[in-house]
Amino acid sequence: TQLDALFNATFPAVAQAATKSGRAITGHPSALVFKWDTVAHHADLFAGIPVQADTAASMDGLLLQTVAAGRALMVPYHGNYDQSEKAHNALGEMMKAHGLELRDAVIEEYVTDPTTEPDTAKWLTNIYYPIK
Repeated sequence: TQLDALFNATFPAVAQAATKSGRAITGHPSALVFKWDTVAHHADLFAGIPVQADTAASMDGLLLQTVAAGRALMVPYHGNYDQSEKAHNALGEMMKAHGLELRDAVIEEYVTDPTTEPDTAKWLTNIYYPIK
């Protein structure tokens, strides 16, 4: 898929740039999802890896995106990525039931590397909904 191609190109490039710039990698590959349109089959997202904060340094022309600290709902999702919609729907229903609003992009944190773990049942994705 287009997302697979994006992630397969981006995550290794970010890891290499972080190492080259001397920044510590502080988390797992992640996507910040600003818009996900299932009707038009369009997504607006940022793919990257959390790195040590340092606003003065660049990383070989890569964009740096700051994620503000704050409250969030989180679901650990196990399984193939193509079934994660169920977890997103559950988070959306919880937000609606409690009158909560998103304050920022949805975050998918890909804890398990699918290139090293072939069993999709063992894939862990932490899904975060930052709330106001």
